Amino acid sequence: MAIAGGVLLSFLLASPSLAAASAIAFALGELIDFAVYLPLSRRSLAAAVLGSGIAGAIVDSLVFLQIAFGSSMFWQGQVLGKLWIAVGAAALVAAVGSHRNHSRPSNGAEADVDRALT
Repeated sequence: MAIAGGVLLSFLLASPSLAAASAIAFALGELIDFAVYLPLSRRSLAAAVLGSGIAGAIVDSLVFLQIAFGSSMFWQGQVLGKLWIAVGAAALVAAVGSHRNHSRPSNGAEADVDRALT
């Protein structure tokens, strides 16, 4: 719903070509994000957040610039800002996961289940 609202707002406030470039780039970036996230999340949630964020940021930036301006020049600046967000999100996920693993009280039965699962 929020994505649809963002696309609609883009078409209301920006030129149709910029709004279309934004919508297409976002959609492709999210598809790549999902394709990278899903397999990585089975191993490490933090790695999945970081890897998918990087892949999605690169695709989104390159596609948007190419469609909107006919050139992918200056893509590095666009990607750099998005990479900082991906790194911060991955660090937060790792910290929360670590905190949850260390702060859970464990009784004997839970410890037995944890050992059996690892």
